[in-house]
Amino acid sequence: MAAPCMGPNIDTDGFKRFQCNFETFLIERNFHRRKQGGGKGYILSKLTKSLKDGEFRIPPVLLKEALTTPPPDSPNSEINFSDRVQNFCEDVIKASKSWIYRVQECKISKVDSSLLLKLNRSSTFHSVICDVIGSKDRSNESSQQSKGIWFINNDSVGINTENVDLTLADLRSLYLSDHIGCLLKANGFEVVRRVNIGNEGMNLSLKTLDVDNPTDCHKDISITDTDLDILVKGVQNSQYTVEDSSRTLQQKTCVEDSSRTLQQKSCVEDSSRTLEQKSCVEDSSKTLQQKACHENSPNLNLHNPHSEKDSSHDATRTESKVPLFLNLRNFISDYGLPMGRHGYDKNISKLQVWNEDGKLCKILTKCAVLQKHVLSLQEKMDSKTRLHILHVVSYERRFTQQQVDIAWQMLYNDTAKHYHQVHCLYGSVIARKGQSSTQPLTAIDFYHLRQSQMKQAWVMKYGSDVQGDGWDSTIAAMTTAIIKFELLSITARNVVKLDTSDCDSSEVRSDHKGGSFVIYNFARLSTLFANYHNAVKQGVYPSLPDISSVDYSLLREEEEWELLFNYLVPYPGLVKDCIGDVTPGNPHVTIATHKICQFLINVSRDLSSYYGRVHVLTEPRSHLLPTMFARLYLLTAVQQIMKNGLALLNITPLEQV
Repeated sequence: MAAPCMGPNIDTDGFKRFQCNFETFLIERNFHRRKQGGGKGYILSKLTKSLKDGEFRIPPVLLKEALTTPPPDSPNSEINFSDRVQNFCEDVIKASKSWIYRVQECKISKVDSSLLLKLNRSSTFHSVICDVIGSKDRSNESSQQSKGIWFINNDSVGINTENVDLTLADLRSLYLSDHIGCLLKANGFEVVRRVNIGNEGMNLSLKTLDVDNPTDCHKDISITDTDLDILVKGVQNSQYTVEDSSRTLQQKTCVEDSSRTLQQKSCVEDSSRTLEQKSCVEDSSKTLQQKACHENSPNLNLHNPHSEKDSSHDATRTESKVPLFLNLRNFISDYGLPMGRHGYDKNISKLQVWNEDGKLCKILTKCAVLQKHVLSLQEKMDSKTRLHILHVVSYERRFTQQQVDIAWQMLYNDTAKHYHQVHCLYGSVIARKGQSSTQPLTAIDFYHLRQSQMKQAWVMKYGSDVQGDGWDSTIAAMTTAIIKFELLSITARNVVKLDTSDCDSSEVRSDHKGGSFVIYNFARLSTLFANYHNAVKQGVYPSLPDISSVDYSLLREEEEWELLFNYLVPYPGLVKDCIGDVTPGNPHVTIATHKICQFLINVSRDLSSYYGRVHVLTEPRSHLLPTMFARLYLLTAVQQIMKNGLALLNITPLEQV
């Protein structure tokens, strides 16, 4: 498990603060303003490419509206517009001295007549790098007080298998639960996870796949007969409990028909045994009647329906031969819960309380389990703490989980009405090609496949030196990183298609090189810093000067500015955007679990390009050292951000490869 993530305070979203600074400036100057897209976003749009002329852009239409007084429909709105632009630019540059980032220049673009705002790069480098490096002793979590508790419920692992093999879908759900928990913590929430492993034997695979039992995991709770008694009582007393007498009549008719058939058959076969056969028929009839009654009996023992301790429940069920149902649809309607695309499934209707074998419906037992977990959490919460419940569930089981959601609200409404439930759906995992066997590939099989491919690639690069415990642990770490990137870099709702062909290492597709590429570039930076510190010990270079005394105006390469502006500055906002807004009443939540992986791949790509072109450790000449110091601090900040992102994936980066 990765160490706690260190990095900048994620409450500091530089871009949004700059945009707010600009909006406040417009208000104070009484400029007419309109947000883009009819109120969505800001008048400023951030650029990501071709930043030489400016980093922010105001479209010409919005610029004209902002600088037009009286309003645009006035006949005098065009007077002195060029002068207004000139004065506006001067005011922006002057006012920005107190903003988070200073504006150095404003000018009209020759391409589309939009207004471009160019930041003062030296002061921005200084501000951002000092913030990232200076806050490395604080964990990558919000500095605000806890916003509440998220209970992450994932009980689908191993639910459809009777053996100890962890499926690839199981592995994806575990990685998602883990990553979502890290994202929520980074956004200022406390997190408690419940991961119900269907088979104890699966634990043997979890450690290999870097799925250790988390410290924030809630111990699974067993259900007692008392809990089930309370549940059944709640069903009986619920106004949404309905009876279906048609099934009882069908069962009674079936018993009578079976008895009549047996009587006729016995008369035809041997009339001399009439009395004996009549007795048998009567016994058969009684047996069938008892069986029908048994199917309608309220058996609460989930493991042994004939145990003596549940005889009282059986007697209770016998008194009511009519099957019971919970009308979930009426509950949804009465409480105004949404249905359809942005709500619960429109096919949800009635839920049968008892199965055909007399056992209690598993959906209801899941409600009892959920209730016990929530009550356990309540004991540790104060009255002001908000609790949110997040169900991590596959598309195949989304309908069942929604039934659990609604049934829990119905039967435990005194508890459930205080809490908000949402569902995070994830797609399946399938092999794309090369899987000749009809047997599904297990998670541990896939791990061994990637491990073998990784070892082949390294043997080709480093030869016979690739052996021993050190190499084995390195390859294992790289393998789990590769698999995590493969399963998490795709939007959670989409299907993950894995290349499971056992191809030669030189033919390994690029889509599962993301993790190894990120780890490799992180290790390159670690090697760079190690070489510098060794040179300092040897007297080749002086020690790094204080971070505040470095001249960042020497960072003149456009790639250096792009590393800062496209990655260091937006990282805090990215972590927030991954969670987004959870709309009350909407059971669906979209958590962008793919964004951190994509961010790390992109920053590694740009870093690799820069590192391959620029020689960071220069000759120890006095006129070259200031530039080297500035670059070392920049790359230290880049590595810190990469470490932050990897920690959100619970990946411990390697210091060298």
